[in-house]
Amino acid sequence: MRVFSSIALIGIVSVLASSCGPTYYVPNAQNVPLFTEQGQTHASVRISGGLYQTGFELQGAHAITEDRAVMLNVHAINLENGGGGYFGEAGYGLFRPLGKHFVFETYGGLGYGSLNNQYYTEDGERQIKVNTDYLRLFAQPQIALTTKVVDLAFTSRFSYINFGEAPNIIGLPETVQQELQYIRNNQGNLFWEPGLTLRLGWDYVKLEGQLLFSGPFTNNDLNADPFNFNLGVTMKLPSKKK
Repeated sequence: MRVFSSIALIGIVSVLASSCGPTYYVPNAQNVPLFTEQGQTHASVRISGGLYQTGFELQGAHAITEDRAVMLNVHAINLENGGGGYFGEAGYGLFRPLGKHFVFETYGGLGYGSLNNQYYTEDGERQIKVNTDYLRLFAQPQIALTTKVVDLAFTSRFSYINFGEAPNIIGLPETVQQELQYIRNNQGNLFWEPGLTLRLGWDYVKLEGQLLFSGPFTNNDLNADPFNFNLGVTMKLPSKKK
């Protein structure tokens, strides 16, 4: 809890100290299906936001065996500097009920993201779009209390982000050139992204809220959004083999 509180404090300080600027990594919402048996299907629709962005997210998952599942997540991103982008990923994992009201799951997968930041040249007369893309590997263990009325889950996602070659564009401000050079020199970045998910509803449909923080394991100069807060509706359809 102390580590989680420290990351929350970092996020709050960032909100107070930062202004709208370039963003090279945005954490997406965490997919938390909470399966208990083969054949269940989970789907959710969410609006999300962070320090530098807003977005729209679609997520789905299906329990393909009595303890295995697959997932697919899509994130459309609007950056506050006028840019935008997208992120998509697929995952595979294990789930196991723990008694009547608890579930443990762990997922891993691979995703691809692309962000366009908008800048003005040093003379302020010409606008330039700078595209950066990245691959992300993730591992996501989670444990949850789940009932017909309420679900409460704690997730601990570990994300390894590997950037493609950052563009070299003449006319960008010196600070931006330095940021892009940092990406060239540090293409691999490891983040810890703990989150809390709360759902309220009945049977197959619930309202959902989630807050997650995103912070690097080591100090770095990568401009990344430090959190994702999202709200939406989630459905978990039962198995057809009843």
